[in-house]
Amino acid sequence: MLQEWNARRICPECPCRTPFKADPENLARAKELTFDLPLDPGVRRIVETLLECGVETFESCEGGPGHAFPEPTVRFEGDLSEGLRALAVALSYGFNVRNLRRTWAVRDGMLHGPWWEMTFSPPRPTEVTK
Repeated sequence: MLQEWNARRICPECPCRTPFKADPENLARAKELTFDLPLDPGVRRIVETLLECGVETFESCEGGPGHAFPEPTVRFEGDLSEGLRALAVALSYGFNVRNLRRTWAVRDGMLHGPWWEMTFSPPRPTEVTK
């Protein structure tokens, strides 16, 4: 199902644009905390906090077996300074950031991106329910 959803999000008009570019309507719904797919409990607080602070997230996963990522991951849009701003937000709210990276994807031999990807140490079970 995730692959099908991702396939619909790839930008068909321009091969150089980010394939998961946030749709303005989706971003408005996200700011109201209304999502097409429910947020994974393991990243809910992180995503909500980033959105409340103006970070344009477009994909997230709590990670682990059966998930799209091996560890909690949030992807977001922005220029070169946005990664540092999002990192500052995450650290100031006490989230245990593991990595911050600028990333691209290769789809059908074409380069897409870049976007930002922040990963986190998996939360302890009590952190998920707070």
